[in-house]
Amino acid sequence: MGLAERSRAVLHTKLTEVVGDEEAVGDMLSQFPANDLERPATKEFVRAEIAEVRTDMADLRGDIRSDMADLRTDNAQRETRLMEFIHVEVTSSMRWVLGVFLTAQSVVIGLVVAFT
Repeated sequence: MGLAERSRAVLHTKLTEVVGDEEAVGDMLSQFPANDLERPATKEFVRAEIAEVRTDMADLRGDIRSDMADLRTDNAQRETRLMEFIHVEVTSSMRWVLGVFLTAQSVVIGLVVAFT
């Protein structure tokens, strides 16, 4: 826990009286945290934070893998639908072209027979 402002002020005043050098007392008190946010990290704290980050990363990795698997499935389904669509369109186009070609040949043969 950090030093309260009042405690810091009292220590500064009394130590300055004892030591006689205000700057030296200020330097010494600056080594003590003023609040909990300035507290030095302990090995245990750092290890706990690292463990938490590792857990979060493992969860994130699992989520990403799951999302990627879902995307692969979606893409495979879209690819299948696209291939079915292309097959239907190509088949329809080929039938139309073949129909036009055979009709044109029939007309030509009919004209040749009619005029000979």
